[in-house]
Amino acid sequence: MRTRIIVFALFAMLLSKARAQSVSIFTPQGGPIAIPSTEGFLSTRDLLGKNIFLVFGFTTCPDICPLTLHDLKEVAKALTKEERDHFRFLFVSIDPEMDSMERLKALKSVYGPQFIGATDSKDRLSSLARQFGAFFRVFKTKGGKRIVSHTDSIFHINREGEWVGTLPFGSSKQTFLEELKKGKKVSTDFFEGAVTAQLIGENDTCDLSKKECEIQTKQGTFKLSMGPKPIRAEKEFWITVKVNPKSLVPTEIDFEGQLINMGYLRPELAQKSSGEYETKFTSPFVSSIKWIG
Repeated sequence: MRTRIIVFALFAMLLSKARAQSVSIFTPQGGPIAIPSTEGFLSTRDLLGKNIFLVFGFTTCPDICPLTLHDLKEVAKALTKEERDHFRFLFVSIDPEMDSMERLKALKSVYGPQFIGATDSKDRLSSLARQFGAFFRVFKTKGGKRIVSHTDSIFHINREGEWVGTLPFGSSKQTFLEELKKGKKVSTDFFEGAVTAQLIGENDTCDLSKKECEIQTKQGTFKLSMGPKPIRAEKEFWITVKVNPKSLVPTEIDFEGQLINMGYLRPELAQKSSGEYETKFTSPFVSSIKWIG
């Protein structure tokens, strides 16, 4: 199958308007929480005065979710009694079809009094996740296997209800404890120079699922590769982007209409020995495109 590649890039200066197509940039800023929970209907007002670690997941998650919740339980144990009184971790299930409120309430005995479970309709969950630049998908493969995929980051909301930081899955207990000391609102300085984002190039003759593909533009050259091979619809995949010069910062890639956002916490471009700048990211959701490996 031929994979059409369209690359959007973010610039700190205006590009030539020739053949350019403007697109909007979504900058996650956090936002209000209003969701049914194991503590009743939960709103941002109810959480004021508490440090919150927000996690998106599902109860039948085989590894990432239970490991994260265990880590947060250990964080709670490491706090003083007063600090624990002002600390909660909010587990938002993105699988309401399977996760009833009773099922979420059962987790409180496992993870302790600082745990709060919550879920809602798919549309309202999507809206909440977008506020933090998070993604999730629930779908079935051709063989009928049910797949749930989600962002595994942990979002820190301070006592004033502001999103102040994001920690990756697998962060140490000490990292969590240091994060709780933060009080400053999350910075969006990175986006202040983003005057426009424009369609700058495409290649509809190269099959990215099989080899590295090049896109020539007036501003420079993009090289993209995908893995792990073979590419399967039910598996997460990573994309490596090589660019030259460094002024090109990829933000979104469109595979035949399937828009892949590199995420708010996209990796930094690092210079390689070849002189090219490279970044690698894992798609936060499993692709719905049925590639043939």
